[in-house]
Amino acid sequence: MSLSHKSQSPEVRRGQKKSLYARIFSEMIQSLVADEPDIAQAFVTRVDFSKDGGTCYVYFSAYLGATQEEKEQVYNTARQRLVLYKPSMRQVLSKKLGGRYVPHIRFMFDAQREKELRINTLLDTVSGDTYELDDSGSPQDE
Repeated sequence: MSLSHKSQSPEVRRGQKKSLYARIFSEMIQSLVADEPDIAQAFVTRVDFSKDGGTCYVYFSAYLGATQEEKEQVYNTARQRLVLYKPSMRQVLSKKLGGRYVPHIRFMFDAQREKELRINTLLDTVSGDTYELDDSGSPQDE
């Protein structure tokens, strides 16, 4: 028995919509890579929408760059090229989604993802520096 579209919560539908848009944008960007090598270094991390749904925020990070500043520079280079493709991207979205209305597209650097990566790196470092505990919960002698 399948659930009807209306029985799903708005949060679930919104999550599914974000996932669908992220997949479509990733596919479009992959198809541009052969013609635009600057775009090849950036990738879609997530998609979000404004409250009214009129704007689609496409967040990116970069493969290259050790620091956030370096990744932002790679993203900015890719963004300059991506902006030129906005009209054709909206056309593709319209065809794939079959809707009358397609939101405006805004490209953004995903600073949140970079913060998460730094926190995870710090946590990995800290967890590697902790003492090993024996079964009783006290530190073991080395």
